[in-house]
Amino acid sequence: MTETAAAATPTPSCPCCATPERSHALSVAPMIEVTDRHFRMLIRIIAPGASPHLWSEMTWDRAILYNAPSEPEFALNTNACRPGLGAVLGFSAEERPLTLQLGGSDPQKLARAARLAEAQGYDEINLNCGCPAQTRGRSRNCFGARLMREPETVAACCAALCAAVSLPVTVKMRLGVDEHDSYAALHRFVELVAAAGVAHFVVHARAALLGLDTAKNRSVPPLRHEWAFALLDDFPHLRFSIN
Repeated sequence: MTETAAAATPTPSCPCCATPERSHALSVAPMIEVTDRHFRMLIRIIAPGASPHLWSEMTWDRAILYNAPSEPEFALNTNACRPGLGAVLGFSAEERPLTLQLGGSDPQKLARAARLAEAQGYDEINLNCGCPAQTRGRSRNCFGARLMREPETVAACCAALCAAVSLPVTVKMRLGVDEHDSYAALHRFVELVAAAGVAHFVVHARAALLGLDTAKNRSVPPLRHEWAFALLDDFPHLRFSIN
């Protein structure tokens, strides 16, 4: 779950990144192999009055592009059982409000994937800077918490997303990653990404340790909510939610 720590009226640098009208006071966080469209529909059925803001599973930008006939990557998809764009991005209207969380680090690929998501009817785009990316093997990619080391890359990605869509663009992040773990570095990350147009940050209030698996990264290192609250003081014009 994500819970709003504070919400001041933002003054983002682009209109597409304004705080959504619908409240994020209660959200169901993105979870791989959990928050698919069936789970989201179940939540709507069992909690119609709560109206939580729902999120997709993290979706790779390339998974969208390789299944979109309008994109050049489609021709490179040699999978005989291509699921199609509907299987990747499809949802029911009853699931809204709904955020699509994207994984990736290429500004233009993310932007093209976001345009397709907007055309499908999503309410918000979120860039994943929080999941612990693997550091070895075929799964080693620059996404998720690895991006906490590269605030300039994240800012470029968010600027491209804001330019590509009219939806709010948000970032889910950690406090740091591995040895890159100081409040000064976190402050600079938020400063650069906010300058690119992001007005809402969802904060998992601990650093990520890339040598550990996803489950262990949910329990160590210790939570530091005081850093999240310090961001509220330092950036009163932005919105922060605690994950």
